[in-house]
Amino acid sequence: MWDSGQTSMTALAIGARSSDIPYAGTALSLNGSTYYWRIRFTDNRGTVGVWSSTANFTMNTAPSAPTSLLTEGVSNPTRVTDVTPEFSAIYNDPNGSDTATKYDIDVNTNSSFTGTMVWSASDIPMSAVSNGARTEDISYAGTTLTLNGTTYYWRIRFTDNYGTKGAWSSTANFRMNTPPNVPESLQTDGQINPTGITDTTPIFSALHTDPDTDNATHYQIQVNTNSSFTGT
Repeated sequence: MWDSGQTSMTALAIGARSSDIPYAGTALSLNGSTYYWRIRFTDNRGTVGVWSSTANFTMNTAPSAPTSLLTEGVSNPTRVTDVTPEFSAIYNDPNGSDTATKYDIDVNTNSSFTGTMVWSASDIPMSAVSNGARTEDISYAGTTLTLNGTTYYWRIRFTDNYGTKGAWSSTANFRMNTPPNVPESLQTDGQINPTGITDTTPIFSALHTDPDTDNATHYQIQVNTNSSFTGT
């Protein structure tokens, strides 16, 4: 991986530690590999010393892809009514003692993340998450969402306590709820736009439809002296 050859250095007294010598060999990667190294010195008379004993170091391994992505506590939910939904995922790391300290998250209108990016956040600090544990809820903080039936796609990745950024998760999704359609077939006392009403407490009804096939649970009704609802 690296053989520096005989390289000059600042004179070093007996019993003193050398200055830091930066690695300058074949590029290393964060893949958990263990490397072994040794060193020897040449004195000011040109005499080459003996090799040291062998030391070693092991590279950190990047966090694995997060798993079990949840939106509002559910996997790939539909009919989400919270316009600032919460996200969470499980942190995984081959180095069992490492913790997640930051996250990156993308929310997009396209599953390939080539559509409209409604939220993209990087290196956001978070409470430390142990290997195999679920994060706390992460609240959406992007472009305002609306209840319009749109499906959004999201992914997340974590950075460990050594600053090593991990792999992206697989893609999860959620669909916003859609409001009920405009009520139809409005009737007063069982008739459409009747005249000659004699009941001073007439009754009203209308047909409910919903793109999500949801039930109607509440109503709001207004009765006014003006068709633009600017009268009494």
